[in-house]
Amino acid sequence: RRAQANLRNAVWRVRQLSDRVLAGGRDVIALDGRVALDLRDAQRRAQTLLGDDDTAADVAGIDLLDDDLLPAWDEPWLLIERERQRQLRMHALERLSASLLRAERHPQAITAALAAVRAEPLRESSQRALIAAHLAEGNISEAMRQLDAYRALLRAELGIAPSQPLESMVAGALQALGA
Repeated sequence: RRAQANLRNAVWRVRQLSDRVLAGGRDVIALDGRVALDLRDAQRRAQTLLGDDDTAADVAGIDLLDDDLLPAWDEPWLLIERERQRQLRMHALERLSASLLRAERHPQAITAALAAVRAEPLRESSQRALIAAHLAEGNISEAMRQLDAYRALLRAELGIAPSQPLESMVAGALQALGA
């Protein structure tokens, strides 16, 4: 009874502010279909980026993919949804960076990869995307600096080293220069 009273009070308060937020009737309540949800927008953007169409390679959606789902909340029911959204975000940002690289849009590819690295600094595939973007742009020193920073982070946090394929990316670029 108390929960019902609290819910009725909350619904009444929301409807005082706007009649375009809630929909439903006596037994069902939901957000009105006209309410824009950044989570839905972010998920749609991520799914578009994860498709096979390289024409989706623009940076308009990076801001949508920049944040975790309800980061200040610590509710147990939210953990799986937050992780699912995080994984979707990471894959989409990495794919966006790769698509932008294929289109030779190096600054935008770096921006997308940096968003992925900022979201999860220990994720090697994000670091690889950023290093690949620096190499594609011809900035071997930036790629080396990023690899060195990642190596130090991994050593400090996990006591491990980057994978051999990641190390080989930069080493191969150095060999190509004759260094």
